[in-house]
Amino acid sequence: MGFLFTGVWSVPTISDMTDGEWNPGDEYGLALIPGPESGITGSTNGGFHMAIAAASQHKAEACEFIAWATSPEVMAVATKDHIPTRVSAQETEFFQNYVGDNDATRLSLEQSVFGAPPVSTVVELPEIADLVLRQYNRAAIGEVSAEDALTELDQEITDLLSRR
Repeated sequence: MGFLFTGVWSVPTISDMTDGEWNPGDEYGLALIPGPESGITGSTNGGFHMAIAAASQHKAEACEFIAWATSPEVMAVATKDHIPTRVSAQETEFFQNYVGDNDATRLSLEQSVFGAPPVSTVVELPEIADLVLRQYNRAAIGEVSAEDALTELDQEITDLLSRR
């Protein structure tokens, strides 16, 4: 594989799949995600959403829960295998001790503060991601050649985007 666009959460999986033989800096390198302009990087931070229904009979309690769940201390623990999007959670003693000198996580932390997508928003991105993963897996198991997978992927994405 020449290039994989993923995140720090993949490092343990890659290590497990290779019986610990592949580690960042040894068998593969890490890089910041290029941004829309030269010298500017982007970020792929995801997250989750919490909401309180207008009809809720426990709005005050729900607000208290959300405040607790999004506090730096709780976010540091809850997102330790990923990257907390809240910088104050990244700075907690727990998270800093957990990260240690892990190069992949350190790079992701550097990236995370930018909080802007590296490319324009594409509403079809979830579908495109599924197409890419499907073709990647087909090539990985030898069902098709990498060249054929890319040719098919190009056509699938072109077809998808032409429906706009």
